[in-house]
Amino acid sequence: MANRKIKGFIFDMDGTLTDNMNFHLPVWERVVAEMGGTLSGEMLLKELYGKNEDIITRIFGADKFTLEEAMYWGEFKEAKYREVYKGKIKPLPGLLSFLEAAKNSGIKLGLGTAGTAENIEFNLHEMNIGQYFDAKIGREQVNFSKPHPETFLICAEQMGLEPEACLVFEDVPKGVQTATAAGMQSVVLTTTHQREEFDMSHPIIHFMSDFADCAPTDFL
Repeated sequence: MANRKIKGFIFDMDGTLTDNMNFHLPVWERVVAEMGGTLSGEMLLKELYGKNEDIITRIFGADKFTLEEAMYWGEFKEAKYREVYKGKIKPLPGLLSFLEAAKNSGIKLGLGTAGTAENIEFNLHEMNIGQYFDAKIGREQVNFSKPHPETFLICAEQMGLEPEACLVFEDVPKGVQTATAAGMQSVVLTTTHQREEFDMSHPIIHFMSDFADCAPTDFL
């Protein structure tokens, strides 16, 4: 598993730092129903990656809502998420000590998510981990959402590292696809999807349920 070239870790946020996709899903179900849709459960969960307007386009098709309408509903959903789950967001087991050890070892840490700036600050504040990250890239900093590699490439650039020096921590197949497109290897958190759901042609070096039984040096 060791890779001596790795100098930085890039983390997705939802489902990777915290097991909160079970929080996002019921809010999405309520909002999708209010928008006139019927998709729910596992079928909806499969679509929950990338920018909210992209999610809405995948669910309803390109002609149902204008970009402005899709952005409105996306912001409405995120506001509901923050309202309902304030005080309930917790880091994955072992995450805090993992981040602390990584920082003390001189490993650069970045956040690469399709989440909004408000959601980034909300989640990091709730978990008290914002101080660990050298770069925080969300939807406002990119033109193209995952699985386009721009999110991870900009994150690596802000960390002062070449893409191949970065290891990505992700929880969804499209996130791993994004990492591969950026020229990066991946570690998968099995919070949202199980091992058999991932394409093993991608350079995935490890699967784990949380950070409790690993150390940053395991990946260097």
